[in-house]
Amino acid sequence: MSKLLSKILKQVKEKGVKRIPRWRFILDHAATWFILIVAIIVSSLSVAMIIHQCYVIEWDVIGRMPRGGMAVYFKVVPYLWIAISAVLFYFVYLEFKKTKTGHRYGAEIIIGSTVGISILFGVIFFFSRGAGHLQEKFDDKIPYYKNLHMNSQSMWENPDEGFLGGNIERIEEGTYYVRDFLGNVWEVEVNDETVIKHLVKDEGRIKILGEKLEAMKFKAKEIRPWQKPMPFK
Repeated sequence: MSKLLSKILKQVKEKGVKRIPRWRFILDHAATWFILIVAIIVSSLSVAMIIHQCYVIEWDVIGRMPRGGMAVYFKVVPYLWIAISAVLFYFVYLEFKKTKTGHRYGAEIIIGSTVGISILFGVIFFFSRGAGHLQEKFDDKIPYYKNLHMNSQSMWENPDEGFLGGNIERIEEGTYYVRDFLGNVWEVEVNDETVIKHLVKDEGRIKILGEKLEAMKFKAKEIRPWQKPMPFK
C-alpha cells in the first residue's frame, strides 16, 4: 500500500468519515434525470406556446389595428414564454452537468441539444392543438395572464375601428346576426364583394373585417373563422 493511500485512510479513520451507501448515489442519479425530463417537457410546452401565440396572430391585419404600428408588433411577442424557455434551457444545462457523463460536453452541445429536443416536441404539441387548449385554460384560470399577451378576443373587440368578433346567431339573406363578446347582437351586411376566408360554418365564432355603419350595424369586407386553420391543411 502506498504512503499516500495509507495517509488518506488514516485521515478518513481519524475524522470518522462514513461511507455513503450505493443506493444514495443511485437515488441522486435517478432524481437528477427525473428533474431533467420534467424540465425538458416544460420547455417543450413553452416552445409550443411561443409557436401558438405567434401563429394565431393575424399578421396581415395587425398593422391596421387601433394604436397600430411597431408598438403592436412588440406587444404580440410572447416574452413570458421566451423567458421561461431561456431559464429552463440554462437549468437543464446545470442539471446535466451533475450527471456521470455531464463533464464531457460543453454548454453549446448541452443547450443546443435541449433547444432542438424542445423544438421537436413543441412542434408536435402545437400541431396536436395542445398549445391552443392550454392557452384557453391559462386565459380562464390564471388571473392577469390575458394581460401578458395579445389574445384574439382583444383584437376583435373594436367595431368602431373595423374589427368585430363574435358568435353567429343566425344567417338570413345578405345578413349575418352576430353576438359580440359583450352580448350585443350586430346586423352584419354581407354581399358579393365580401371575402370569406377558409371555411366559415353557419354557426360558431367568427372574425369580421369591415366598417361600422351605425349603431349595431356593420358592413363586412372579410369574414374569417375564429380558429385559424392549422398550417399545411
